[in-house]
Amino acid sequence: MKFEKKVIIGSITSFIITAVGIVAVFFPDLFNLQKEKVISLTMDINTQEDVSKFQDFLLQRAKDGKIFKLDVCMPDFLWTGNGWSKTYVGDKKPAKNQPKNISHDFLKWYSLEYSLENQGLENDDYRICIGLPNTPEDHYGQGWCGELPGYYKDDKGNIVGHAAFNFAGEDFLIGPDANGVIRSKLNSDESCLVQMYGFFYKVPSNIDENWYDFEAIDKKEFLMKNY
Repeated sequence: MKFEKKVIIGSITSFIITAVGIVAVFFPDLFNLQKEKVISLTMDINTQEDVSKFQDFLLQRAKDGKIFKLDVCMPDFLWTGNGWSKTYVGDKKPAKNQPKNISHDFLKWYSLEYSLENQGLENDDYRICIGLPNTPEDHYGQGWCGELPGYYKDDKGNIVGHAAFNFAGEDFLIGPDANGVIRSKLNSDESCLVQMYGFFYKVPSNIDENWYDFEAIDKKEFLMKNY
């Protein structure tokens, strides 16, 4: 009799454990075992439409304050000093629809000076600048991404200026990884000029309404915590 009770109790216990396991696997929300789904953006910036999509995504994250993931290839060419420039030697020419109102730069300790040391390495703040698409080309001079962001009117009454997005921290990738590998662009066989990859969150900024600061999150820390 005692043996039968033990068998029955053991069977019930096994059934409960099995049922809980199934629920935990297929319905994790019931036990709060599922992390909040992280918003992510994976894209190549090749056209003006890509720039707008990228800017809209960053502005939304600045508003909602949610953690997000980026895997973005920056343009091969940048419009600086009233001409196209790129950071490596080659005979490739910019595409006809290459956007001219986006640039990126490295800023040391949130200063507005161009950082010549440790470019793309840890301890540098990475800045992406996006200007108005209808801004005349000649307003994008050399180093315009290092200027104080904001929209204003020039002598002719044209609205010029740009928004700046700062990414600080050591735990995200700018350019190739430790093995010199950089992913191929999504839409071609070529690699990114600059690949931006990592997890980020919005931090308070009292500097300017067109200056948005994001801080990197260590990937290991992110996976361990229930964000």
